Amino acid sequence: MYQHYLNQIFRNFVKHKRFFVINIIGLSVGIATFAMLWMYVQYEKSYDSFYPQADNLYRVNYHASKDGNQLTNSCRSHSALNQVLQTESDLIAASCRAFYESCYMYTENVQLYFQDVLWADSAFFNVFQNELIHGDATTALENKYSVAISEKVAKIYFGKNEAVGNVIKLNEGIPFTVTAVFKTLPQNTHLHYDFVVSFSTLEDYGVNRDGNWNSLFVSTYFRKIPTATDKAILNLLTNLADKYIVNNGKDGFEATYTILPLTDIYLKSNSEGEFTPQGNLTKVNLLVVIAFFVIFIAWTNNINISTALSFERAKANGIRKLNGANNQSIVKLYFTELLAINLLAIFFSVLLILLAFPFFKSYINNNISNLFFTSPGFWLMLAGILVAGILFTGTVSALLQSSVTPLQLLSNKISSTKSFGSLRYGLTVFQFMLAIILIGSTTLIFKQISFLEKSNLGMNASQVLVMRGPATNNTSGDRRYHEFCAFREELLQSPFIEKVTATMNIPGQTNKYNNVMVNFRGKQINTRFNISFSDENYFETYQVPIVAGRNFYQVMANEAQAVIINEKSAEILGFESPSAAVGEKISLGNREAEIVGVAQNFHHESLQKELEPYIYQFRHPHEFGYYPALVNTSNIPELMKTTKQIWEKHYPGAQADFFFLDAFFNRQYISYKQLGELAGFSSMLAILIACLGLYALVSHTVNRKIKEIGVRKVNGATISEIVTMLNKDFVKWVAVAFGLATPLAYFAMRTWLETFAYKTILNWWIFVTAGVVTLSIALLTVSYQSWHAATKNPVESLRYE
Repeated sequence: MYQHYLNQIFRNFVKHKRFFVINIIGLSVGIATFAMLWMYVQYEKSYDSFYPQADNLYRVNYHASKDGNQLTNSCRSHSALNQVLQTESDLIAASCRAFYESCYMYTENVQLYFQDVLWADSAFFNVFQNELIHGDATTALENKYSVAISEKVAKIYFGKNEAVGNVIKLNEGIPFTVTAVFKTLPQNTHLHYDFVVSFSTLEDYGVNRDGNWNSLFVSTYFRKIPTATDKAILNLLTNLADKYIVNNGKDGFEATYTILPLTDIYLKSNSEGEFTPQGNLTKVNLLVVIAFFVIFIAWTNNINISTALSFERAKANGIRKLNGANNQSIVKLYFTELLAINLLAIFFSVLLILLAFPFFKSYINNNISNLFFTSPGFWLMLAGILVAGILFTGTVSALLQSSVTPLQLLSNKISSTKSFGSLRYGLTVFQFMLAIILIGSTTLIFKQISFLEKSNLGMNASQVLVMRGPATNNTSGDRRYHEFCAFREELLQSPFIEKVTATMNIPGQTNKYNNVMVNFRGKQINTRFNISFSDENYFETYQVPIVAGRNFYQVMANEAQAVIINEKSAEILGFESPSAAVGEKISLGNREAEIVGVAQNFHHESLQKELEPYIYQFRHPHEFGYYPALVNTSNIPELMKTTKQIWEKHYPGAQADFFFLDAFFNRQYISYKQLGELAGFSSMLAILIACLGLYALVSHTVNRKIKEIGVRKVNGATISEIVTMLNKDFVKWVAVAFGLATPLAYFAMRTWLETFAYKTILNWWIFVTAGVVTLSIALLTVSYQSWHAATKNPVESLRYE
């Protein structure tokens, strides 16, 4: 029996090759698009899953509130927590502290600048269980001045020679002995490190080895025992917070710890102070929706083509039924045919993926591994698409066609049946409804990105050139400051440079010091403040006006107690006007400071966030920091050449890292740009696939009405009248799709915009544009077929009547 099915399918392929080619193209493109989006989503969701026992790895987060108002939501925790986790609970298999620092790491022959160095406890490798190539996990970080390095870095420094036992120097010449070499980490991790340095070293620089319950500068990671539940660990942390955190539960102050699985940190963390940029869960979820939109359009297209072919195969099916064929045999034939079509489509989709994958990786700037093609998950996904596609398209089309009577099949009246009419137009509406939603959403995404990039930040970012502070060895803090002053003076002699400042952080990055509590007039303010360290040229460089009071004086020693706050801080502190804040004193921890000025608000971070309160302190960055300069951009090549020459004179051998602030700031929106580009590309493919199905439906309609068209032409109908007759039904149903898609798209777009503190207007023209674009493309597709039918000689269609 199946041999008969295969023979029949082959004859159908040959007889209706145009329709089968269209069908396979639509399915192949749809499956390939779904598969590549699936790979991207799976990659984003795979962060940190490569660690052994990844399901048992967690990070402790810290939360604090006062009178119900959130003060702190941090990924950091108290440095003393690690010790009590080890001594007061048997639920924890191992725990450690860690924090990042960007360092200059060098030997006599190799210098690596701005390296991600992780300071960590001796239990680090016991917690994460990295694969060590050389060294012992238990003792690698036990002693002071020990460093474990990645295999990649070991080859850079020492080539094929043994790395263990050699010395690598850090920053100003601090020597560290290599004690272990670990396998280089993949890119899909929230912890990027090539160096792990012993935390105990910090004892020699005034840091208590056991930590304290005051500062939040480390993250605490732990590996639980397999039998421990999350609830039990949360109860443990609650008890520890009540026991050790000073004043917890008093005067409205509440502090607690929570846990976050290691594999959830990249996409699901909403904590402040993350070490590295986070993923975007909203983008990932939207891409999942887009992927299903595209595959459903491809499947619907398959049904449309099957419907179109049913007219031409009507007599064959009628003869089968008259000869005793039942519904079951017709269903089996269709399912076998669908299996063959889908297998061919999957074959060609894999070829498309292999061809497009390098461009796709480059396009999204992602490190998706080619190993996806060898992973069981990839092939299981394709198998799932195969099964789901056959079940969805086969069930709908086969049941509808098998429900038609033999008389209807033989008399070519299947198109007039209610089920076929509803199916044809319903599927057309569904396809174009999804396409309109995709096009409208893509338009809004780009409109929002344009709004974010062009919004007034309260500062002049387009004319600020940022120089990353030099990484040089054997340089004290004083020498670094004096060298900077000489560097700045020479820069200011250039006609291209107007102002130069020095700061620890620049706009466009998360502030490292963002959990500072302020006391004012004897009361603790129920808001966390950001601290920014800068010099007297900071505000003039960014062209941010001082709205009350004064700027910092040039002499650093005279400004030890002086601070400048922004307007948001003045508002939170309760001042009626900025000028009222000048001269007032506030307490920052154990230090009293005097407000000498109030600066205009400006955005330090993405406009997805509200403006935050800032306190500016006068301090030159002791370590590397940044040197922003207000520049004249009339001749950028000459500007860069001059700046680099002056840099090399003052910092010979130090890597020059220059960039414009506006481009750096807008990097925060890269994930949204990627979302828009992927949505736009998917929209084009969705329209292409939908139009392929529409082309098949128009062919079906033209074949059904071929004699009617001939009669009309014989009786004097013009080409435009016939084209209009054929077009009106399809235009009507695309208009219906627009009416259904608009409220759904509006709700989805409004929900997405609510994730931004500052957002563009959801204009009516966004929906009209999506509808007009879709209608225009559909009209071109339909009109081509209609015009072709209207211009045929009517004698050809009537010669046998």
